[in-house]
Amino acid sequence: MGASDSINFLKKGQNLEVIIMSENRVVFLTGASKGLGEHICGHLLASGFKVFATARNIPDSAKTKNNDQIMWHSLDISSYTQCETAINSCLEKFGHIDILINNASACTGGVTIADIPHAGIDIEIDTTFKGAVYLSKIFIAKMCKRKQGKIFFISSTSGLAGEPGNKFYSIYAASKAAIIRYSECLNQDISQYNMQSHVIVPCNMRNSNFEREDAVSYSDVSDLLIKMINIGDNISLSQAILRPAITHHV
Repeated sequence: MGASDSINFLKKGQNLEVIIMSENRVVFLTGASKGLGEHICGHLLASGFKVFATARNIPDSAKTKNNDQIMWHSLDISSYTQCETAINSCLEKFGHIDILINNASACTGGVTIADIPHAGIDIEIDTTFKGAVYLSKIFIAKMCKRKQGKIFFISSTSGLAGEPGNKFYSIYAASKAAIIRYSECLNQDISQYNMQSHVIVPCNMRNSNFEREDAVSYSDVSDLLIKMINIGDNISLSQAILRPAITHHV
């Protein structure tokens, strides 16, 4: 299912007023081509947002889908220059950016730190952490004069202190922990601009390898994100941790 299928996310009885309110709001989204990012993109489009969708590799099916509501842009977020170019392209297309969603992430691990290639360490930190820092810095510099704007980071419960299940994923967990701390500190920095920073912290996200009792779904995370976007500008929700309410481990 691709972003073009976003209308399938519309729920029966969805508030039309919310969709109309969203029509002029522009979202810059990273990691939009697959997994959670694809679902977030679909939910945003179905809710009426305009989306500047970025990914390192854009699917062929998406390349012909650019229109007044969505624009796809190839982006390697480990490059500060490419991040600047992407933000400027979004501003050229839509005129402004209301919301930045830092979703792109690597997932380096499965072996001990001694066996992770040096390049793998760099990819994890550059993609999961540094790219999000680059984009938030550029976004804030461009948009702070508007005195509004929201930044969202997708972290993971792997980044929480004492979280079990991180064996062989030390670099990934450290990068996700850095995202949480950075978002919390950033929120204090940007309050003077009437801007907010929020971080969503899901556990395992459900795909064919996880059952309902072991993971939250992509739709769960996407639905929460839409709700958080729509909360008042004077509300700060620094962390939203998502876990299954019922688990196998009771």
